[in-house]
Amino acid sequence: MINNIKKQYEIYTSSISSKDMAISYEMAMYLWTEIKQRKSTRILDLGSGFSSFIFRSYQESVEGCRVISVDTSADWLLKSNEFLEKNNLDVSEIYTFDEFKELPYETYDFILYDLGNMKTRSDNLEFILNFADKNCPVIVDDVHKKPYMDVVIETANRLKKKIVNIKPETFDSYGRFALLLK
Repeated sequence: MINNIKKQYEIYTSSISSKDMAISYEMAMYLWTEIKQRKSTRILDLGSGFSSFIFRSYQESVEGCRVISVDTSADWLLKSNEFLEKNNLDVSEIYTFDEFKELPYETYDFILYDLGNMKTRSDNLEFILNFADKNCPVIVDDVHKKPYMDVVIETANRLKKKIVNIKPETFDSYGRFALLLK
């Protein structure tokens, strides 16, 4: 599967989204490794795109695994959906953020938070943390942006969430990286 991830990442970043907009290859590999090690079965993918490919590829091999993909842009969801369909992956449970907010409340055992722009992320971080079950890691991408990192750290501290530095695993050539909250 690792060779397929690399190949599909190259296809994705040359035909769907640029490398500086898509999650990094480093992040993709981190997500793949983490969900496999944790044996995740309830995944919340906030910010559709190549992460949706990673999560739904994993879903194919794990019976009962459920992936919910969400984005602020309906147009972007269509692009994500098309890429998933080309790879014969499940395209159910793909929602706009407004639709997601109307779904019945439930918790997840793995969350990627890479949704919309930095204002959207800052404004909704606390709301999203409510969807994490007791042992759920929340991977918060793009914390290389200082004002956003400050919001993430302040929110995590206020809510007594542990902050784990995963910069060594997620750092890319653009200087982007993530933090893990739990």
